[in-house]
Amino acid sequence: MDDSRSLSSLILSVKNSLEERFTLPIWVVAEISEMNINLSGHCYLELIEKDILSDKIIAKARATIWAFAFRMIRPYFETSTGETLRSGLKVLLKVSVEFHEVYGFSLNVSDIDPQYTLGDLAMKRIRIIQQLQEDGVFEMNKQLSFPKVPQRIAVVSSETAAGYGDFQQQLQSNTHHFAFKTTLFPAIMQGNNAPESIIAAFERVYETITDFDVVVLLRGGGSKSDLSCFDNYDLSYYLTQFPLPVLTGIGHERDDSVCDLVAHTRLKTPTAVAEFLIQKMDEFKLQLEYYFDTVANHFNDQMEKLNIQLTNLLQKLSYASREQISGSQQNLFMIQAGIKNTANQFIHDKNASVKHLSIDIKHLANNVLVHELENCSRHGIRLKKWINNYLNSKTEHLQFLEEKNHWANPQHQFERGFSLVKQAGKIINDPTLIKRGEPIEMQMAKGSISGLFEPKAIQKE
Repeated sequence: MDDSRSLSSLILSVKNSLEERFTLPIWVVAEISEMNINLSGHCYLELIEKDILSDKIIAKARATIWAFAFRMIRPYFETSTGETLRSGLKVLLKVSVEFHEVYGFSLNVSDIDPQYTLGDLAMKRIRIIQQLQEDGVFEMNKQLSFPKVPQRIAVVSSETAAGYGDFQQQLQSNTHHFAFKTTLFPAIMQGNNAPESIIAAFERVYETITDFDVVVLLRGGGSKSDLSCFDNYDLSYYLTQFPLPVLTGIGHERDDSVCDLVAHTRLKTPTAVAEFLIQKMDEFKLQLEYYFDTVANHFNDQMEKLNIQLTNLLQKLSYASREQISGSQQNLFMIQAGIKNTANQFIHDKNASVKHLSIDIKHLANNVLVHELENCSRHGIRLKKWINNYLNSKTEHLQFLEEKNHWANPQHQFERGFSLVKQAGKIINDPTLIKRGEPIEMQMAKGSISGLFEPKAIQKE
């Protein structure tokens, strides 16, 4: 095609057009999304613009701050704003438009206006506060009742932070010798990752929330940029929802962060937080002492009234007792005389009864004794008769056993004609058991014979 052109000529035309259009530097509003500083001191930025409603990136460009300019721009910006020049900041930059045939579109930064960034940060902070108020949570943590005895304290801070050490020293060395139990939940306390880390620490506190009375968030000073994480919406919203009172000792003297504003109690420094807790304990101690004094005074008043009443009662009782004792003594004498006469008459009557009873018992005992002797005599006769019968029976039984023993004796059987056959010392009662050719022995009444057995015919009964 005749109207075609090369890429380089097209890019050159674009470059010439940009140089003609932007002959002078211009001021541009953008957000720093990335920032890198090389060894030579040059600063390379990636600038973006986001849609206000969707927060999507709608423009992006590379920018460079050369080392000679960066050495002046950076300290001026940070001194003026109190913020570190970093990614995430919205800035107003004075730039020159550059277009390179190979590297494309870029911007050279010659200045940054710190006042714009201050205003933008302030506006962001105001918007966060307004959003929390619209959400209806801004005052929620402040509405929690503060414990009367805040002794169990969860501490969200960095273990190496000087503020944490100051807090511990002030708390544990209090002159009242109050005992406090503190538990540290470590978190990152500055930078872009700080809000997420602090929320995670509060989550760990929540897991054992019944072990604590309050939570303290400690930082202990720093530049504005170091403390900017405490103007984070998510972190501030989380603190408003926390079910324990949150005390802040972030250490920023000039301004309150959003976290300070939503916390139950904002104090300037970690040391001030410790002093506040000690003061609360002292107030409770004074309250206890007041209650004790009130009860003691009331008790003393009541005891004094009771002592007066008791004294009056004792006086009345003493008089009434003397009257009663006097009358009772006369009655006692009369009763004593009556008891004595009655007792004498009773003893006389009982002595007579005992004498009659003694005679009756003696007659009764004699009768019983005679009766029992007669019974013993009759039983003795019966027993004697039974013993004689028993002896006769046993004598007859013995005679029977002797006769039976006589008839069972082998010698008696031998005399009747029976004999006993043995072979090898064993008694033979079956002729089939006799071993042929072995000697046998026959025992009879008058002696015994032995010989060999030669059977001819064996008959079994």
